[in-house]
Amino acid sequence: MKKQNSQEEVFGHLEAVFENDNGDILLKLKKDAMGYKMSPTKVDSIWRRIFELEQLSIEQLCIIYTLIQRQRQYRDILPAPNHYFTDFEIREAEKIRQMADEEVKDTIVINNVMKLRDDMYSAVIKIDEIAKWDNNNKIIYNRETQRPTIWSRNNTEKNHLSKQNVVEIAEAIIGGTYFPDEIKLNLLPDIEGNSLIYNPSKKSLTVKGDLNIVDGYHRLAALQLALQRYPTCELCFPVTISHLIISDAQQLIVQRGKEQEIDRKYLDALENTAGNYIVKEIIKSPIADEIYSKKIVKTQEEIRFKRGFILFSELSQAIEKEYDLQGAIPLVVRNELRDWLIEFFNQLTTLLYHEWTMPRRKDWASKHYAFPGYIFLSAQLRGREDWKNILFNVMKEAGDSTVNSKGSVKKSIKDVLEKYVQ
Repeated sequence: MKKQNSQEEVFGHLEAVFENDNGDILLKLKKDAMGYKMSPTKVDSIWRRIFELEQLSIEQLCIIYTLIQRQRQYRDILPAPNHYFTDFEIREAEKIRQMADEEVKDTIVINNVMKLRDDMYSAVIKIDEIAKWDNNNKIIYNRETQRPTIWSRNNTEKNHLSKQNVVEIAEAIIGGTYFPDEIKLNLLPDIEGNSLIYNPSKKSLTVKGDLNIVDGYHRLAALQLALQRYPTCELCFPVTISHLIISDAQQLIVQRGKEQEIDRKYLDALENTAGNYIVKEIIKSPIADEIYSKKIVKTQEEIRFKRGFILFSELSQAIEKEYDLQGAIPLVVRNELRDWLIEFFNQLTTLLYHEWTMPRRKDWASKHYAFPGYIFLSAQLRGREDWKNILFNVMKEAGDSTVNSKGSVKKSIKDVLEKYVQ
């Protein structure tokens, strides 16, 4: 590096960025660093101080600093990389990107594979091979096939990655006292180009596409840390590779949640139910107003940190209750109900725009417990030509009520509704 204290100054800048980031820089860094053979797992570990900055090579330090300095909010605040790093060090960092482009292959071939069923396979794989997949960005973190994220006090979203747990696993791996636990990976079949081909005679599995990590994120980070400290470690892990669509892969989380406690509200949102299908469709719909569709969240913690104001499972369960969705519900019925609820909530958004966009503490209209009441109201108004007028009057009168629970919201709406619906 150019000056004697350059490294300390770079460490100080990065520590400040880590401390003040609300999650946006981390997400961008995880994406950009993939082009430099630094996997999202590795970046996560650096961000959480699992990998200390002192453990990084000069080239890796240069990459992290450069990618952060390029971000718009830091471009004019942080000195340019050549203020700290020599031209040689910057060129060496750039070589890593070029090497990454040359080394990354579209396919992984795994030998000695056991077929568990038509869409699931298992093998015992050395940790340096797993780390290579991760470094080449063949293993990715997909929120849809993971346990819920958590939130810090400064409203920063975090993966469930505990420094203490990762370090303990890594030290056990190095010390030879760790009992390898299964890592679950999944290849989504509905993404163009993805394929999983098993050769029964050779017992080999050819994987083309990115593998979502379903279970084992701490183990993946730990084996990376163990190899950094002890590169010749030859421990193996059992690895299961499945070929499941999102909804089926989520059932692996549900199954794991019965073995290891996961937020019940989050698990409820992953179940294959008619109500969950409708809520997912509302979230995805380009017609649904984003004021509410993008504020549907899966955990109470997200409500508490104001990431949303509608709880997925409450909305889903209210839909199933008020519309009597029992047993197998035909797709056409689900879609018709989805369309009606989007129309209803879009209209409700025009009436409650200020309450939903600038909520006050005493307003119940934007509280998560109000939405089962709204679903009750939608069921009573469905099919009526004058439903918009009734909705306007009911919300105007009910809005003056003092309510503080799911039951009292529904009762307040029901009492007002009786004036207009005979």
